[in-house]
Amino acid sequence: MAYKREIISIRNDDILEITKSKRLPVKNRLRCIKMNTTSEQQEKRNIKYATNLLRLLLLQNFNENDLYCTLTYDKPVAGEQAKKHLANFRKRLQRLAKKLNVDIKYIAVTEIGGKNRIHHHIIINTSKNIIKVSHIRDIWKNGFVKIKLYGGTLQDAENLANYFIKKDSNAFYLLPNIYKKRWNSSKNLQKPQRSTAVIHHKNWRLQPKTKKGYYLDTHSIINGFYTFESGIEYEYQFYRLIRIHPKNRQSK
Repeated sequence: MAYKREIISIRNDDILEITKSKRLPVKNRLRCIKMNTTSEQQEKRNIKYATNLLRLLLLQNFNENDLYCTLTYDKPVAGEQAKKHLANFRKRLQRLAKKLNVDIKYIAVTEIGGKNRIHHHIIINTSKNIIKVSHIRDIWKNGFVKIKLYGGTLQDAENLANYFIKKDSNAFYLLPNIYKKRWNSSKNLQKPQRSTAVIHHKNWRLQPKTKKGYYLDTHSIINGFYTFESGIEYEYQFYRLIRIHPKNRQSK
């Protein structure tokens, strides 16, 4: 017997997310009959996958005090027009970064709020935080700009990913003929590193072991099961290890 272990490394191993899983024996042949998956069930899976992918990108690429901006309009605009406005803003943002000689990363989404008012959210990371609030206000020429500092924590990344992917407001779901992506981003975003291995043990500890230089995020531990459309069941465990930095040791 063996199980699979996947490790996602975020920020050069500062955060390790570990998932262990194994296929459970099939006790009843009927459970292997392929079941029909409804479009609603598949959509829920797609949303869950997209939200987790965005969460990981936020953790990997954005930090405390990065700029989280909401770009609004002075007057109502149509979906295609808003898409062009955001594209132009992104081009001006790239030109500004080149002029200031800084690297820039961003993720942007278009949202449709009350009374079908379209607006955009964008989170921006720049080297040395050179791009300021005044810069953003200068290059968005269509309405009011609301800016706040991003917190950069694990919870902030999860909250923002869920907020960006909301089905009831994201333009990807509400105007699918115009918006083909859930979000737009700069091309230089880094993806967390993934590694997998087969562990030749029958099972794993219910309370995961930590490793030297890390502490176990006990609130992250999940021991559970999931079922595929075919009826095949897997048991899994998820948990997170966080590197202990010198300042963390001093604060304890």
